[in-house]
Amino acid sequence: MSEIPMVKGKLVAITGKFEMGRRTAVKGLEALGATLAKRVNSKTDMLFVGDNPGQMGRAARYYKTPVLDEAALVRVLGGGEAGQASATAPARVPNLGARGRAAADLEAAIGPFRAADIEAHGHTIGELFGIYVKIFAKRKDLKIKHKKFAKETTKGAMSKVRWLPGHVLAFYEGIGAGELEWSFEPLPDGTSPGYSGGRVKLRGVKRLDFKNRPQDWDFLSYQADAPFDDIWTYGSGMISYDPGETTRDATLVFFDNDAAERIPYGTAQNYITQGAKRAFVWSWQQGDGGDCTLFLNRLLSLSMPASTPEAELLAALEKRGASASQAKGLLSWLGDSAVVLLPRK
Repeated sequence: MSEIPMVKGKLVAITGKFEMGRRTAVKGLEALGATLAKRVNSKTDMLFVGDNPGQMGRAARYYKTPVLDEAALVRVLGGGEAGQASATAPARVPNLGARGRAAADLEAAIGPFRAADIEAHGHTIGELFGIYVKIFAKRKDLKIKHKKFAKETTKGAMSKVRWLPGHVLAFYEGIGAGELEWSFEPLPDGTSPGYSGGRVKLRGVKRLDFKNRPQDWDFLSYQADAPFDDIWTYGSGMISYDPGETTRDATLVFFDNDAAERIPYGTAQNYITQGAKRAFVWSWQQGDGGDCTLFLNRLLSLSMPASTPEAELLAALEKRGASASQAKGLLSWLGDSAVVLLPRK
């Protein structure tokens, strides 16, 4: 996690809607010694941005003022300031109130997963997945049926489901619900338009409702689960927790209808990563072999070779809409499998 910014003696501005409430944010910053500015100018030290920000963001870009999100504000108000507190005179921390505590609780759940993603790839998996979908959907050699995903989930929506596991919340911090479905064109022999290619359909946080295990399912031992992706004929990705655990402990499993077993994936990030590396071909969750290998090998035969030099891959990703940082993040995240995004020249 990044270092907590120091606000004592700083000229600070805030804009947008904050989960903790604007009044709590202002009082908290003033209690820590910050001076609140009504507008951003050349003297402003930093700008805290919530949901639906106003015009201050444009001014901050013009004056090159550091911009921080509510997560940083929560760390400032909830944890004091780095380098300012001493053993005899700790920094004074304001009472955050119920909404402030909710925001702090949300940040505590999300923060470690966000930090791990950014340290590894420069971006969160949710952010990279959003770029992945946009680039993949530009492949003209495939038939793209659906390609729309909502933007990142707002803090307000996240706070209403903060009982979800941190890894799920961290993933949805960078992307919303949506669907990508693709097929080969022309179709390979023995396949149909509805089963030739791949598909990923994410439900979003608003539809993650846990239900207890049916009583007659005594061949399984979990307590409750909620669907993470859309229901497939052969199974579905589920967020699941066991007896004695809570929803915050839930992990990602794939329930295989064919084998009546649950395949563990751990986190939402790992589930999405494994799917992305296989272009979400049909039955990828069941592991390599069968249709998964058939469809993936065909896609790879139409894609840039895995032996393509890194500089050429980066250039190709940037040409298709990724920033330099995003292109590097995609390669870090997917490795050689990033070529599924790029058609063969």
